[in-house]
This record gives sequence, structure tokens and C-alpha cells, in this order.
Amino acid sequence: MNRLYTSLVFFISFLCVSAQSPEAIEKDSLRQLATDSLYQLALENRYKNPLRANAYITSYYKRVNRKDAYPEKYKATYLKAEIYNVLGQKDSAYFFVDESLQLATQANDEENYYHSLRLKGSISFTYHDHASALTYYTKVYEYYKKLNDVARLAKIRHSMALIENQIGRRKQALMKAKENLHLYNEGILDKQAHVTEYLNVLLSVSNSYTTIADDFTEERTKYLDSAMTYNTLGLQTSYEVNDLEIHSIFLLVQGIIYQKKGAFSQALTYLNDSEKLILKLSMYNQLSVVYLHQGKNYFFQNEIDNALRYLHKADSIITKDDAYSHNLQETYSLLAKSYEKKKDVNTASTYWNIFQKKNKENEVLMRKVSENLYKKYYVPSFVNKIELLEKEAKNKQFLS
Repeated sequence: MNRLYTSLVFFISFLCVSAQSPEAIEKDSLRQLATDSLYQLALENRYKNPLRANAYITSYYKRVNRKDAYPEKYKATYLKAEIYNVLGQKDSAYFFVDESLQLATQANDEENYYHSLRLKGSISFTYHDHASALTYYTKVYEYYKKLNDVARLAKIRHSMALIENQIGRRKQALMKAKENLHLYNEGILDKQAHVTEYLNVLLSVSNSYTTIADDFTEERTKYLDSAMTYNTLGLQTSYEVNDLEIHSIFLLVQGIIYQKKGAFSQALTYLNDSEKLILKLSMYNQLSVVYLHQGKNYFFQNEIDNALRYLHKADSIITKDDAYSHNLQETYSLLAKSYEKKKDVNTASTYWNIFQKKNKENEVLMRKVSENLYKKYYVPSFVNKIELLEKEAKNKQFLS
């Protein structure tokens, strides 16, 4: 199942996950496992232990890599792409998702073709190529629409909401998230049968309210309260179903909400809990966001040395693994302000220059994606839906 946490910033960790690679640990036992067992173990470990999962799927891939084994080869290439995406290995993720697309095309398998195209959209989103992600999601949306598949249409709507939230169309992102939530609350979609998707919808709603609060000063408290309501529900539900991966993200967002409310002690508690769980689960792709907000929290409390410690951790990840997104731009303004407080003008100037450079890059990126959304990749069904949602927004039907 493809997971689309709302604030994804992938990177390959510089931390040592284990003294031995899982390939070395499992080398002998891999030979003894049945082929189907290798695939199942890879599937079960792809999020909680992606390195181990990769060892299983690599062994499976070698066994089924025969011309007459299309279904098995497709499953192997798709899952390898998914695992490499979790690991933050961009080139490998693209290589194997393209191989899965090629296999599906050769087999004239329309269902698996669009299944892989959706994954390619997710990979593109992970690495901040929002224009390409939008292209793939648009094509998949049209395919699911033709099938009248409500559940999968909701997934693509969720993916579209993530992009809109990224490019500053926060009201529209919130509308889409609330539309999906309506499907679950009305029983059109089963919360238990689609628990991961339901949790992602809750996360999308809480995150949208959290970010939209910055755009409406007069209603900031109202939106943050709404964010807290939905995020707390997500925290409880993810804990009850033992989905620790998304639970760690709800912890992160809870910390951010408290931070925006000015409750810095509670914020730090949740941020630290999120960091611990993310490290335990080897979900290193989320750490730069956590470090940014831990540093920000200490900055607000005027603990500048602690702020710098975490902000430099975030910068190290961004620099080392090219994991920058516009959501991390604040790292550099906070670094600059922190060094100003320490009277280190030269270092502050360096980080202000980086901030300005990133700001220009963001403006180009946002303009490119916005143009693609309404011109190059113009799809009437999407535009009509956006117009409808904007009318609903004016009436505050979904913003209450």
C-alpha cells in the first residue's frame, strides 16, 4: 500500500542503521526461503525495515527474472521502486518504476500500468517534481474515473491536495481533504477497510488547517483548534491500529500545532517523541522537518545554542542528500537570525544569502507548477472541481 504522508522530504541518512547490512545478515537464510515467502517478507518490511525489505525483494527479483514470469517480475520491480523511494534512493526508485511501466506496457496490462504511473507520481512528489507528479496523477485520475472507482479516486484527490498544499493553494487542498473525509464519515468508504487511507485523510486535513492558519490572522486560533481536533483523532486512531509510521507524523504535526499556539513546552515534547519514533522506525526521510521545528522551538525560547544544533542538523541533511523543499526554507532564515543574536554578522550574512537564493528557486518552482496546473496539463474535470470547491469555500461550508 502506497503511503503519502503530507510532509515528505526524503533523504539517505548519514547515520548508520546497522553495523551489518541486512544482505549480509540474511545471506544464508535467504537461500532457504521459498520464493513467495521472500516477496511477502519484503512487503511486510517495506516501511518498518526497508533495508531488510530490499534484501528480500532483491533475492526474489533474481529468482523470478525470467521472460515467462511477467506477474512476478512486475511485482518485484514495483515493490523495489516503492522500497527505494522509502529509502530515499531517487535514481533506483525511478529506474525500477520505469521498468515496471515497461513490463506492464509489453503485457498490455492497463491496470498495472496505471498502478505504476501512480507510484511514479508519488516518487516525483517525494523529490519535489510537482509538475511531473501532477501529470501522472492527472492521467491516473482519468483512468479511475472511467472505472468509477470511488476509493481510488479519493486516493488521487488526496495526492492532488498534497500538491496544492505545496504550491500555496491551501484552501483548495483543504477542500479536497474535507471532501475525502466526508466519504468516510458518511460510510461511503469504510474506515476500517481503508484505515491507512483514512489516516492519511485525517493527516491531510490537520496539516491543511495548520498551514492555512498562517494565511488568515483573524481566524488563526480557530483553524489551529480545528487542526488540533483532527490531528488528535489521527494520533489516537493510528495508535489504536498500531500504525506507528503515520503515528510518528501525527506526533510531528501535533508538535507544530502547539508551536504555532505558542505552547513551546508541549510542542517540544511531541517533537522529541516524533524524533525518537522516527529514528526507531528508520524513517530518516522525515528528520529534516523534525530538526527544523525543534530548532525553531528553541529559537522562540531564546535558547540559541540548542536552536543552532538542530538547525545545523537540518541543513546537513538538506545539503548532503539534496533533500531541500520550499517547506525547509525557514531553516536558513532561522540560522541567519540565530547568528545575528550571537553577533556573528559574517555567518548570518552567509545564511541570508542562501535563504535569498532558495527563495528565488521557490518562486520559479511555484510559478512552473501553477502554470502546469492550469495550462499545460489542463483537465476540465479538475478545473470544474476546483471551481466548485472555491464556491463552497466562500460559503465556508467546509471551513467550519
